[in-house]
Amino acid sequence: MVAIRDWFLSLGWSEPWAAAGAILVALVAATLLAEAFRLVAPPVLSKLVRTKEGWLAAFQRRRVFRALAWVLVLLGAESLVTPVLKKWPKTLARVETALDAALVIAVTFAIVKAISASVDTLEVQEGKEQRLPLRSLGQALQLALWTYASVIFLSVLTHRDVTTLVTGLTALGAVLVYVFRDPILGWTAGIQIAANDLARVGDWITVPEHGADGTVHEIALTAIKVRNWDNTISNIPTYSLVSEGFCNWRGMYESGGRRIKRSVAIDANRVRFCDQALLERLKAKGLLRAELPSSDSKLTNLTCFRSWLEAWLKEHPEVHEGMTTMVRELAPEGRGIPVEIYAFSKDTGWVAYEHLQADIYDRVLSVLAEFDLRVFQEPTGDDLRELAHEQSTPAATD
Repeated sequence: MVAIRDWFLSLGWSEPWAAAGAILVALVAATLLAEAFRLVAPPVLSKLVRTKEGWLAAFQRRRVFRALAWVLVLLGAESLVTPVLKKWPKTLARVETALDAALVIAVTFAIVKAISASVDTLEVQEGKEQRLPLRSLGQALQLALWTYASVIFLSVLTHRDVTTLVTGLTALGAVLVYVFRDPILGWTAGIQIAANDLARVGDWITVPEHGADGTVHEIALTAIKVRNWDNTISNIPTYSLVSEGFCNWRGMYESGGRRIKRSVAIDANRVRFCDQALLERLKAKGLLRAELPSSDSKLTNLTCFRSWLEAWLKEHPEVHEGMTTMVRELAPEGRGIPVEIYAFSKDTGWVAYEHLQADIYDRVLSVLAEFDLRVFQEPTGDDLRELAHEQSTPAATD
């Protein structure tokens, strides 16, 4: 550096211009070396360090090596300007202050980018099984880092001790808490979600207050992205999951059984005691359970139907035999007698689950007539027209 300055002086340049020229040449050289470092570092590291390609790719995508290169440039510049500008102490002090402040920003940028690259890689490696909200924790760490770097930056520019500066900023604490309210609440909620394993990326959750019903796409510091089943995206404040509550369907998938809970309304007018002819017909078609007496005059057709349906469900290959299976009557509310099926399917997938439900209720609707039962349904336009026709026919005959 001094040699370059002396060379400019030998060309007849004045000392200030020679010093400026030497600094400019040094900066250009440092920039070129930093660019060479950015290009050479990844392949060299891949050979020297046994690491997966995902890490290096993430560091390159997030431009971590470029940020480190700027740190090297500033370090080199700071070490070179001192011998050149020692004759101008005031100028040297200003330049060193500017370089120190820039170095704080450059180092912070490099660390922040490294954190982002690490989060990207860890999310890919853990996939749907990740238990920690990595992105939320990474953003919280970046926020804390930027806060600390801001204090150091102001300390460098004002030439004041960090402790003194922090003491002076205490009065702004209330304002800072107000400004960073959502990040603070989100960070706290993220810790609770991670500690209690409340939600993971890939979980199916429902949050009725926010109209969310789908899979968790991303858990960030201030918001959680949920991809709904209609492929829309719901952004929910992270702390809302803890303060308002939500439903996580992960337990259903882990249990291996998905609940079927649906009822069919039976017309109460068709419920009657079984006569011998009905019992014989049901027995001949295999619809009368052996545990039911075939000659009991107090046996109703609805009882026979419930008994057969429950036994049929327990023998169904796609119904989970290790979980509750029953057929029960609910309280009538003026629209028939609700007969509810309560069982669990073995396949928790949505499509297979819906197909099983449809198959069960198709079978129920098709077999009701064998028990002399009928589904209750509200009168339709055709029913009303038929009733009007029946009422008008006798009058026309008279």
